[in-house]
Amino acid sequence: MKKTLFIGSLILAMILAGCGEKSDVEVDEGATTNSSGGGNESMDTTGGDNSTISSSGSSSDISSSSLYSVYFGFDRFIVEGVKNIDTIKSNAKLIIESGKNVVIEGNTDEWGSDEYNYALALKRASSVKDALVNNNVSEDKISLVSYGESKPRCSESTRECWRENRRVDFVLNAQ
Repeated sequence: MKKTLFIGSLILAMILAGCGEKSDVEVDEGATTNSSGGGNESMDTTGGDNSTISSSGSSSDISSSSLYSVYFGFDRFIVEGVKNIDTIKSNAKLIIESGKNVVIEGNTDEWGSDEYNYALALKRASSVKDALVNNNVSEDKISLVSYGESKPRCSESTRECWRENRRVDFVLNAQ
């Protein structure tokens, strides 16, 4: 009963929540950087492969810092772009090799209400989960968490910073 009420409330919040119009926010397709990055990395928006992702073949060498974040455009939650798709494929391979469970953490920038941002971050995490499952990661090894705007990687009020906060991170957990 509580689960049904929670899910119903969440759906209602997603429907009723709106994002205030912000004239200085540009819509931008996301890019990919290492999820352990501190905000000073440049984000490549051109697509291509993630040649820096590698595994030595030993699952003990694979950690959350080996996984890359997936980035989203403003008010977007669909995984798009060659770079993000390549990132999902690479992350899926590493998650499978690790044999560990993964927590998918959805995040947003500061624009919009708290309710809207938590719902959007959950949609982003769910979209990434679906993409991982489509790349052979077992669904029972995946859990989702929505941080909304509460876990920013960057706290400056700049477009670059907002872009960096519109992301999904991956955290590996022991079984």
